[in-house]
Amino acid sequence: MKLKFIFFVFVSFLYLPILQATTVDADTLKVLKTKSVYAIQYVSPSDDVKLENIKNDFLNKLKSEHAIGNFQSLSYVYLSDDLTYLKSGFADGWVFDFKKVSSDNLRVRLLKFPESDVVWEESCPDASSCVNLLVENFASQSEGKNSTPVSSEAEHIPTLPPPPTLETPIPDSLFPDRGVYIDGGIGYAMLLKKEDRSVVKDSAWLNGRIGYQMSQKIGLHFEVGYSPLSVKTSVPISAYYFYLAPGIKCTIPLQDHLAIFVDGSLGYGRLNVRTTGYSGSGSCVHFGMEIGMTYKFNKWIGISPYLGLPSIMDAHASSIWFIPGIMGSFNF
Repeated sequence: MKLKFIFFVFVSFLYLPILQATTVDADTLKVLKTKSVYAIQYVSPSDDVKLENIKNDFLNKLKSEHAIGNFQSLSYVYLSDDLTYLKSGFADGWVFDFKKVSSDNLRVRLLKFPESDVVWEESCPDASSCVNLLVENFASQSEGKNSTPVSSEAEHIPTLPPPPTLETPIPDSLFPDRGVYIDGGIGYAMLLKKEDRSVVKDSAWLNGRIGYQMSQKIGLHFEVGYSPLSVKTSVPISAYYFYLAPGIKCTIPLQDHLAIFVDGSLGYGRLNVRTTGYSGSGSCVHFGMEIGMTYKFNKWIGISPYLGLPSIMDAHASSIWFIPGIMGSFNF
């Protein structure tokens, strides 16, 4: 009989930490009454309505029975209950986290950051009696039940910042969603048709545009271009071509610094010719297209090698230029 009694006392001593619920001390309760507290979960509220109801009922009871009421319940679904992971989002503060650890068991913890301390932890069956059990085990009757919040004119309960998200942040793209852009370029222009090249020499091609970026991919601009021309003839001839045209630019970012673009414009062109005893000009329709690649050094400056195929069309004929060139880009 004596041996049985000793065995019973020994077993009871081993199970004492399990049978005795750990409550939050009075000092922690006082701190919680003056702090903002997050409440988080690891599944969407719509996917586990019972867990969401238990969470809300538990927080409401803490408010009514222990005057802890400055909660912000976050709907964001956190990916892990690992304390290192949570600390990366909750750098400083108090957090209740709710998690279903099995099909019929719920766990609640009170966490403190930046220390990553588990101040309180309790589990209960996933049932209607769970809320009362959690509240009873959270704080004893002598630790402030039905008390009033600690307040002080010098101590202000802070407003909570936006809910932290813990995914790896996406770095800002160097290609802006909105803003003014200015491009200036120079190219080597040659006519595609052999019969045109027999008359007009290869020349330089200058162009520039100013526009507004409507989104990261689409921009609208106004474009101007100029090309001095040399004519293969024994008679001295001075000629040049210029154009004015509205255009659209489509940019597709590939990396933070790199993008490809396609540019199109349609507008007014004019060819001026001057020689000894003669001066004349003619109007035409100008259509331009460039495709290229932009490398941004920073948010404001970039460089773009490109290939252009502008077309000059009038009532008599049309000419197509082939222009490999390079542009500088400025964003504001």
